[in-house]
Amino acid sequence: MGDELVRVGWNWARGAPGPTWALIRSETGEVVGFGGGVEQRRGDWELWCVLAPLAWRDWPSAVQCAREVVRALVKDWKARRMTLFVREGFAGGALVAGRLGFGCYGRSPDQPGYLTFARSHRGWLK
Repeated sequence: MGDELVRVGWNWARGAPGPTWALIRSETGEVVGFGGGVEQRRGDWELWCVLAPLAWRDWPSAVQCAREVVRALVKDWKARRMTLFVREGFAGGALVAGRLGFGCYGRSPDQPGYLTFARSHRGWLK
């Protein structure tokens, strides 16, 4: 998780810059990831996450956690549009984004080495 966390560049001493959730392995209580959202403009959110290496058995829980984050941002934080970035070549991240209803809009002009995904809340998650 270290390299990705450093790339985020926020002052974590003051806490995350928006609502944040943790992905915790239920058997051990180990934190294997965390993420959340940052409101860029009213109703326009950028989602982020930092994950430890996950075994295949951990991915269903990661997808469910991400689904709940999206639902909470829509319901409790009035998110209308959400954007997230996935490292190029990280097939698992792109698959999760697609399952959450995000469409890929190509390479990010602001985040070299990342793809941009976006969605609006009009369609509820499956």
